[in-house]
Amino acid sequence: MPDDFNADGTLKEGIPEQGGVGAVTLRPGDIKYVDVNHDGVITEEDEGYIGGTEDPRIVYGFGGVVSYKNVDLNFFFQGSGDMYRVIGRQPYFLPGGGTTTEGNAYAANIDDRWTESHQDAYAFWPRLSYGPNVNNYRASTWWKKDMSFLRCKTIEVGYTLPRKWLSSLYVKSCRVFVSGNNLFCISSFKLWDPELGTNDGLKYPMNRSVMFGLDVNF
Repeated sequence: MPDDFNADGTLKEGIPEQGGVGAVTLRPGDIKYVDVNHDGVITEEDEGYIGGTEDPRIVYGFGGVVSYKNVDLNFFFQGSGDMYRVIGRQPYFLPGGGTTTEGNAYAANIDDRWTESHQDAYAFWPRLSYGPNVNNYRASTWWKKDMSFLRCKTIEVGYTLPRKWLSSLYVKSCRVFVSGNNLFCISSFKLWDPELGTNDGLKYPMNRSVMFGLDVNF
C-alpha cells in the first residue's frame, strides 16, 4: 500500500521487510504478506497452510423430465463444491513480468489492477513490473480461488406433432427437438472454466454444442 512507504521509496518503520520472498525492490502495488513469526522480515518461514483442496469435497448432480401436452423437457445439471485452486504459481503469470508468450491477459478483469491512478489495495492484479516479480506471484491466499461450479450438462426441448396432422402422411409419430450440451456454467470464478483443472487457464475450453433433430416413426 502507498501508506507503507516513505517519500524516498523505503518502507516505513514497523513494516516488515519482504526481500526474503524474492529478489525485487518493493513498490506500492506489490502484494503484502503477514509476518507470521514476528521477526520483522518476510521469508519462507512465514509460509503456512492456507487450506482447501483442488479435489472437490462435494460432487452432485440432478436432472428431470417434464412434459405438458405435446411439449417435453429433459435436463441434467452437475456441479462440484468446496474446491479451491491457487492460480498462477509462476513469476510470468499474466500481468506482472516475464515474457508475454507464457501467459494470458483475460478480458474479464484486465482493468482490475493496481495503477497509480487506481490505487486499490484490493485490486485483483498487483502492479505491472518489468521482468519476473517473484514477490507478487508466490502461492498465497491472495491467489487461492474458489473453483466451485454448477454446469448445465444437457438440456433438450421437444414437441410432438398432433396425430391428426400426420394421418394423411402415414406417419405414426413425429417429434422435433433442440438440445444443447455444456450451455453454461455458474461459478464465482470468472477467468476460465473452473472444471479445466488448470492453474493458468492454458487449456482448450470445454466444447459447447447445440443440435436440432427430428424423430419420425412410420
